[in-house]
Amino acid sequence: MKKLMMGMALIGAVVSYDASAVEVNSAITGQDIEWSQFGISSVTSGTAFTYTGGTGSVYSTAGTLQATQQGPGWNGNMPANESLLWTGSSAGPDITLNFDSGIFGAGAYIQSNYYGSFTALIQAYDFSGNILESYTEDGVSDSNTGTAIYLGVARNNADIFKISYTLTSAPFGALNDFAISNVNVAQTGISTVPEADTYALMMFGLALVSLISRRKQH
Repeated sequence: MKKLMMGMALIGAVVSYDASAVEVNSAITGQDIEWSQFGISSVTSGTAFTYTGGTGSVYSTAGTLQATQQGPGWNGNMPANESLLWTGSSAGPDITLNFDSGIFGAGAYIQSNYYGSFTALIQAYDFSGNILESYTEDGVSDSNTGTAIYLGVARNNADIFKISYTLTSAPFGALNDFAISNVNVAQTGISTVPEADTYALMMFGLALVSLISRRKQH
């Protein structure tokens, strides 16, 4: 009886798997917020941005951001010729995007200005400012174009109204010195599925229940 209950509990754990959100580490198919709309110039905190699916505003706690580009203005590992938004020398420690209507998700490439290992954090908020999701990803900042890490979040509901990027560790402790690429905005919900280890757990539970049932029949 105890083994039967254990098997059912394992299956129950899989059934209750939370598939409402996922961290995203490859480019989201959607509509882009392109920083080239600001040219190569300073971007005052609170400046409005547009993209095909809507509007919003960009914000940084400490002040003015800088629109630039991989290559001419940023010798980093972002995708070639990508438009970027950089904290510059006076902004940070965050780059925050406020959306006028809810979105399903968003993501961008991110890089520390100083070369070396860093850890990036993305946080998604609802309309009331409550944190919905929070994910971190480790990266390496260098000059190898096209190797920057991608960090995003996606949900099944269009209830994200704010996305914030920060660094939690960086070379020389420069947490306020980083850039993000154009931001991909998801237009549909992204349903997640259990990972391989979750499937393995489910199969084990089913096998255990089946074995116990057979023994009871003999």
